[in-house]
Amino acid sequence: LDHMLVTYVKGKYLVEVDPAQSVKQFQVLQKEASDGGNLKYAFLANVGLGLGYEAQKKWAEAESAFQAAVDYAERIRKTLDPVAKRAFLEGEEILGVKHLVPYEGLARVRQHKGDPTGSLDAAEFTKARSFADKISQRLPGTTFGVAPELLNELDTIEAKIRANHRRMGESRAKGG
Repeated sequence: LDHMLVTYVKGKYLVEVDPAQSVKQFQVLQKEASDGGNLKYAFLANVGLGLGYEAQKKWAEAESAFQAAVDYAERIRKTLDPVAKRAFLEGEEILGVKHLVPYEGLARVRQHKGDPTGSLDAAEFTKARSFADKISQRLPGTTFGVAPELLNELDTIEAKIRANHRRMGESRAKGG
């Protein structure tokens, strides 16, 4: 774990100084985290890869890395209790990196790639996730004037957005 922390810190430093070398550091971290089943470091590695590739204007690689980081963020979120989920995107951080960062990176990179629709999709997904997290902050049994049916519908819509987002990523990865 200490080695992964050192690798992360080196990669983070190199993003600004030497993005190509930062990518190498984050690739090492990604392998170590994946091999060790460490979701948080896998998340950080993919965010770092996205930032490193973005700094080099390697948009496809950056998009892929940010998408992987988003997937790790969602996996991490699923492990949290309801209280921790409330501040997941905008509040909780891993070594100073908010879970919101890869969502923003995905939107930014897609814009650079000339994919405004994909950029909008990423931004809208982020807003929907944030809104759902804020709605989930309600006290048990309290809906703050929002009809329970609407809250259930929001949950269903959010699940559909996630599924469609994943399918779009898979389709793009296959070149379709």
